[in-house]
Amino acid sequence: MKVCPRCGMELSDDAEVCGKCNTRLPEIVPPPMPTPVVKSMSKKIIAIIAIVVVAVVVIALVSYVVMRQGGGAGIFGEKDSDGDGHPDGEDAFPNDSSEWKDSDNDGHGDNSDAFPNNPSEWKDSDSDGVGDNADAFPNDSSETKDSDNDGVGDNADAFPNDATETKDSDNDGVGDNSDAFPTNPNEQYDSDNDGVGNNADAFPYDSTQWADRDGDGYGDNPSGNNPDAFPDDPTEWKDSDSDGIGDNDDIYDSGNGGIKVYITSYQGDGSSDESGAPDPYFNISIYAYEGGGWKLIGGKTSSVYTNQDAIDYPLTLTIDVDDDIPYVYVSISATDDDFWSSDDTIDLNGTSTSIYSAHCYFYPATSSYSSFSDDGRLDLADEMDGYIVWYCQVVEM
Repeated sequence: MKVCPRCGMELSDDAEVCGKCNTRLPEIVPPPMPTPVVKSMSKKIIAIIAIVVVAVVVIALVSYVVMRQGGGAGIFGEKDSDGDGHPDGEDAFPNDSSEWKDSDNDGHGDNSDAFPNNPSEWKDSDSDGVGDNADAFPNDSSETKDSDNDGVGDNADAFPNDATETKDSDNDGVGDNSDAFPTNPNEQYDSDNDGVGNNADAFPYDSTQWADRDGDGYGDNPSGNNPDAFPDDPTEWKDSDSDGIGDNDDIYDSGNGGIKVYITSYQGDGSSDESGAPDPYFNISIYAYEGGGWKLIGGKTSSVYTNQDAIDYPLTLTIDVDDDIPYVYVSISATDDDFWSSDDTIDLNGTSTSIYSAHCYFYPATSSYSSFSDDGRLDLADEMDGYIVWYCQVVEM
């Protein structure tokens, strides 16, 4: 802002004449800028500084080169024997330029240590992530462990906890070493070493037999133990007389057989004859079961034993019977001979009111049969008039 020197009127900075008194205004001259204080430096000082800087750089470069070549000291006198840029005091491997740190203190530098934080491991030859010290197979990346120490890794070992087994070719759960049939999943053992597995062997503990087609317990091998002469007939297995008829159906196993029936004794009650002492006689009848029914194949009647009430061996009958007859029926009757009237039946069976004879169904495999009964005291239909002792046997004809 300008001020008129004459009238004192305030005017703008760019006014040249006072608008009040027309006085020409003087120009405003700005005050001079202050002179800055500069520390002057001589050219000599600047040159000295430049020389020092260059010297430091040169010394640093020389020191670095010396250290890289394995000798000398650093800028501040620190030694780096292997020249790897790490002073010996900080270098875990001062004479190995490829290593300078050992994080796990296992003696192996971090640069070459596959497990820098594990003091028990430093190498992994097969790169499987398991250190060589713990790796049972350090050169096999597919295996790391062998639990049973059998030389086969757990990954490939079908039985990793069984040192006696490593493989199960048929996947039956039994190792090949103990599996008698390593390629057959249905068999594992052959107890009798006959070449037939126990599962399929009808006789797993008999090396001479293994099959039993009819399931009767006798082996089909004719030259083995207890051979089955009839391998397709479960009711027969032996033919002692080689007649083509099994012993079970054969009435006589040692050749041609027959039936022998004999009464060893008779004892009457002394009152079976109303007209006096009894006069007994006896009859034996033998029937064979064939063709679905009973057929009479033999019979015999004794003589009359006059006035006798106790008799030894009153009658014997022996007849030939076909070997394949399965059943024989024997009937023995006693009769009192009456001269003046019809003969009377002597009751030998006190358990029935209609059957008076002694009888049995005789199966040929039984060697003998006997019948004993008490003497009946009353002559009633359900009481016995006498009793007999008799036998039936298979005999050779």
